Amino acid sequence: MRRILLFIFVISFYTLLFGYNANDLFVSAKSGTKSQIEMIIQDGVSIEVRDADGNTPVIASAIAGKDELVIFLLEKGADLQTTNIKGRTALMEASLNSQLKVIRAILKKAGSNNINLQDVDGNSALMLASSGKNAEAIELLIENGADINALNNSGENAILLAAKFNNRDAAAYLYSKGGILPRQYESAYSWVMAPEKEQGNIIVKYFKDFLKTTSFHHFAWGNLIMILVGICFLILAMRFGFEPLLLIPIGFGIIIGNIPVAFGDAVGLYEKGSVLNYLYFGVKEGIYPPLIFLGIGALTDFSYMISNPKLILLGAGAQVGIFVALLGAYYLGFSIQEAASIGIIGGADGPTTIFVTSKMAPYLIGATAIAGYSYMALVPVIQRPIIYLMTTKKERLIRMASPRKVSKIEKLIFPVATFILCCFIAPGALPLMGMLLLGNLLKESGYTDRLAKTAGNAMVDIVTILVGLSVGASTSAEYFLTPSTLLIVLIGAIAFIFSTIGGISIAKIMNLFLKEGNKINPIIGCAGVSAVPIAARVAHTVGREADPENHLLMHAMAPNVAGVIGSAIAAGILLGLIPH
Repeated sequence: MRRILLFIFVISFYTLLFGYNANDLFVSAKSGTKSQIEMIIQDGVSIEVRDADGNTPVIASAIAGKDELVIFLLEKGADLQTTNIKGRTALMEASLNSQLKVIRAILKKAGSNNINLQDVDGNSALMLASSGKNAEAIELLIENGADINALNNSGENAILLAAKFNNRDAAAYLYSKGGILPRQYESAYSWVMAPEKEQGNIIVKYFKDFLKTTSFHHFAWGNLIMILVGICFLILAMRFGFEPLLLIPIGFGIIIGNIPVAFGDAVGLYEKGSVLNYLYFGVKEGIYPPLIFLGIGALTDFSYMISNPKLILLGAGAQVGIFVALLGAYYLGFSIQEAASIGIIGGADGPTTIFVTSKMAPYLIGATAIAGYSYMALVPVIQRPIIYLMTTKKERLIRMASPRKVSKIEKLIFPVATFILCCFIAPGALPLMGMLLLGNLLKESGYTDRLAKTAGNAMVDIVTILVGLSVGASTSAEYFLTPSTLLIVLIGAIAFIFSTIGGISIAKIMNLFLKEGNKINPIIGCAGVSAVPIAARVAHTVGREADPENHLLMHAMAPNVAGVIGSAIAAGILLGLIPH
């Protein structure tokens, strides 16, 4: 009682001074009273106001299980058709959280209207309820007209979700009401259609029960294909030396993600409460990319770019693949948010790809991240033929003047000035640019060597392991081997090719206006993609093949680090322009 009185006193005092705001309404919708909500609404706060997740007060009350507040908000005119950023209505959220009283209240108010609406993943209220343990909620939804055999974006229906989460009673009930288990899952979940007959030999029975707990019981051809893909990644890394720091964690993660496990054991990546799910949280929420950028900044020397700033144009030109892929993906039927997530692959920057996708289309992270990191690792394979196709032998023999020595003060001013300028242009890039340039400032200041070494070594190594492993593990065949995923990987490759072409083309165009002795070797244009320092090494290697005495690495690092900044700015622009 004392707590309630204290809460009322605090709210009253605050209101007296400042009035009510949207946050007050959400607090009351989750844990307040009808009278508090009434006062806030009368104070002019809209009943359809939204929080950061797109929830309205009635959705917030539904999630919290406050059926009396849901009813009250409905009486005040709350719209039951409103959805949050996940595309979920109040009924969907209540079904997901097994809020039976709320489900009853909403159905009593709205009946069967819009009961079969689907969220961004294609899940209906019934599908969401089937992943929980409340069989009564499932019965209630079916009685009110829920479509038992509707499919989500992954081709799953309610009975399959109930089976995956080992909700036997729910699965049996759904089957009795006409639920059809997809044919490809009939063998894995045969118990749904026919209860197991008692075995005469108890040893045989226990052996069969044991087999059902093994991965062999749930194994599918798609799992085998993805395991072979993971092994190919490991071979590329360990036999041919293609970026082992990236491909070994990713390759092994792919194998981990395709060992079939029974839902309900809290082992798989997509199961809440599993270790892999917690590790994947940093990918899904975009936490890891800024940390990786901090390490990149601590390892990167910007002096080559500072000494020859015109080479920044090569990094800018190499971002063309991002926008080519964005337009192509949108034309092929992807949403603008999905197209942006696919297009950013063209920057050949795995962390930036993860960051953008986590904000725009988190359900595509597995596909876009694998594509982004794969093309980072395969830069030598992809770029070499493009360089030879686009440059003449004479161009490849161009020697560039040694870069001037950059002063200490220039190195200190650069990260601060660049951060301010870039983030004023593209505020959406703030987390990436902030961490990148902070890392560089730690390196160049001369006072924070310990921090720079930690960021550039131990921390970035740890995060790389976590990213590679969890991204790889997200490629379960069930979710990954789909036409849309394969199309994403293909578009990503095209984007990367256009980015390489863009960087080389800008160098060739600039040479039309530069005097002899000051021309740019167009090979270094390929380093305009943000795969640091992989692309710069490719440019150096190809240059040495034409002229063993021509050292292009220091020149190639200028567009290479410019590409890192360019891809981050491109990401910021996309996040600023496209609603998400």
